[in-house]
Amino acid sequence: MLIRIAIGLCAASILFFMINPAYADQAGEDMQALLLREKELGAKVERLRLEQEFLLFKKGFYTLDSKYLILDPVSKTGQLRYKNRLLKEFRFTTPSPREAKALPRGVLILSKKLGSDHNRLTLIFSGSLILKSMESGRQAVRKSDTPRLYLKKSDMLSLFYALEVGGRAYVLHHDF
Repeated sequence: MLIRIAIGLCAASILFFMINPAYADQAGEDMQALLLREKELGAKVERLRLEQEFLLFKKGFYTLDSKYLILDPVSKTGQLRYKNRLLKEFRFTTPSPREAKALPRGVLILSKKLGSDHNRLTLIFSGSLILKSMESGRQAVRKSDTPRLYLKKSDMLSLFYALEVGGRAYVLHHDF
């Protein structure tokens, strides 16, 4: 008999909380808070993943005997590095803000070095980024939508002769 009364009271309280609008509002607010927290944590996990990718890139080059580039589209600066040493810092420009946003993020591989004289040097990374000197015909007709970065002639000379085909560049993500 006592068990039946306890079960009846439990069922009545469950019905009361389910029917009570204040409880339903509280549950909706809790659900929204949980969804917002889940979204924030997802963004944080993605930032940490991108940061880990960059650190693994740098760690890999610490053991290799090769030079590499780090490009930061936000500050429009780049670095030529060897192992953990900074060899050269440089600035670059983009023809438009749209091109800066179109830069592929992450690791790029130097696939071609073009140019025979010192005025027309070009570095092509995986067909998805082109580095050129400012003096090499900035107003030339564009044949592709590949993003281009323009460097001073002295900076381009340094990079052109320091990097080898197959070398790597890392375009930083804005998220970490």
